[in-house]
Amino acid sequence: RSSPEAGGFAIHVVRPDDTLRIIAREKCGDERKALEIIALNRDLLTAEGRPRVGQRLILPASGAPADSTPSP
Repeated sequence: RSSPEAGGFAIHVVRPDDTLRIIAREKCGDERKALEIIALNRDLLTAEGRPRVGQRLILPASGAPADSTPSP
């Protein structure tokens, strides 16, 4: 379950069969976003880098990352 995005992020409550790759694919549209999920939640994951059931994870914004570089 995910809450609506706010400020470019969403919250996902971890389900029993969730892995970071599954969450990234289902909620962010790309398994490779698992690395961003790890970076955003590093202090919350187990020592093995796994989420716990019921845990609330911060997810990156869906789609392509926004370009934060100002235009010339």
